[in-house]
Amino acid sequence: MLIHGGSFNPMKALVIAVLLLALAFGASSETAFFSLNRFQLRRIKERYKTAYGRIRTLLARPSRLLIMILLVSELVNLTISSLVTGTLEQRFGGGTHTANQWYLITALSLAINLPLLVVIGEITPKIIAAKMNRIVALVNSGPLYLLYKILLPVLWVFDAAIGFVLRSLKAEGRDHLSKTMSVLSEDDFVLLMEEGHREGTVDPGERKLIKNVFEFDDSTVSEVMTPISQAFSIAANARVIDVMPEIRAQKFSRVPVYGKSKKQIVGILFVKDLLALRNHPGLAETEVKSLMTRPMHVGPNMRLSLLFRRFRESKSHMAVVVNPVSHVRIRQSESGHFDEEAIGVVTLEDVLESIFGEIADERDVLV
Repeated sequence: MLIHGGSFNPMKALVIAVLLLALAFGASSETAFFSLNRFQLRRIKERYKTAYGRIRTLLARPSRLLIMILLVSELVNLTISSLVTGTLEQRFGGGTHTANQWYLITALSLAINLPLLVVIGEITPKIIAAKMNRIVALVNSGPLYLLYKILLPVLWVFDAAIGFVLRSLKAEGRDHLSKTMSVLSEDDFVLLMEEGHREGTVDPGERKLIKNVFEFDDSTVSEVMTPISQAFSIAANARVIDVMPEIRAQKFSRVPVYGKSKKQIVGILFVKDLLALRNHPGLAETEVKSLMTRPMHVGPNMRLSLLFRRFRESKSHMAVVVNPVSHVRIRQSESGHFDEEAIGVVTLEDVLESIFGEIADERDVLV
């Protein structure tokens, strides 16, 4: 009893204090060990080889480590609750109690146990461990490793039983946690990259490239396209002889071709086709529309990663970005008419520049 015959019982208070420390130890260990990332483990390996060996052993079978922490924590919880409840029963005279006395004992037990177990034994140590997980893991690794070795036979039994239950339920095996922990997440990779940048092992160009790669899958066509009002285009019914000077001046290898207005892109002209036919006697009077090819249409919200795959599959380098409403009509119409409203054009170069930054312009490639 904490209070026996009106006097304080230091022995029982000491036992409860030790048990609370054990509970806090387990709670902090759980948070610290399971929040360590590869970068932190590598730092521990470089500076604290002995502690790293213990941590590596404990994390080799994370299911057993978790079982041990939860098993010990539950035993400590039950012991503290029993001591507090027993003390309250003795305080009310022991023996048989009335219903009202039991209600009071239960209420007082909850009022005492909740702050002790939840606030002091669980929440506070977990918050501390979350903020200082590497330090807590280093400090706790010794006692935890010793306890692990002592309880290993018991842990093996529990681990086998849990594995049997998971297999019976056709759930993921007990090694799934280990596999999950071995996966380097995007956040971990970015953390490694930023640390390397601060230490000078990753230069600014490499850092920007890595960030662009991670952002690539989230970027859309609308972010890199050239608005149709700013894009160079030529009329479909124009004669080649009339547009050739302007095409040479612009020096693009592909040129959008419009119909009634510049928002009605009806094709793509490959300038190399003009160069191949430049000695043809009838080329000068030929209309552009007879040389153009059908354009690929994409929506402004298409992911760049998907557009890149579309470019590769179709072996195209330019696509027309159309209004989302008219983009639906493209799939529904089989008339062959190109009356969708174009809002921009996007090229393979635009997609690649979203990763690698500014690269040689198409103008530098043409004659």
